[in-house]
Amino acid sequence: MRNKTDKADARGIAHIMRTGWLWEVHVKSDKSYRLRLLLTQRRNLKHKFLDIENAIRHSIKTFALRLGRVGHDEFETRVCELVADDPRPSPPSPTSCCAHVRRCGRSTCGCTRW
Repeated sequence: MRNKTDKADARGIAHIMRTGWLWEVHVKSDKSYRLRLLLTQRRNLKHKFLDIENAIRHSIKTFALRLGRVGHDEFETRVCELVADDPRPSPPSPTSCCAHVRRCGRSTCGCTRW
């Protein structure tokens, strides 16, 4: 088409209709779009849930604790068991550190006790 005008557009559309280049198409319903949206969001949430589980596993692995194979139902229970049963001592409280500083006789404790 050399010039774009309404007359030329009408002639082009008529030509397309005569030659059979257009055919009927199926338009999806709103219900199917909503269902697809819900399924997509569900998939995204599952991926995020798995990412969080893997981050927790990695954090626990840093402290030489391993979960092993557990399902989604047992995951939280097993993590709580591992963290609660950790045999390493907890970090000192500020009061015990202050008592150690008083025994050392220094204003700041430079030893590697804690």
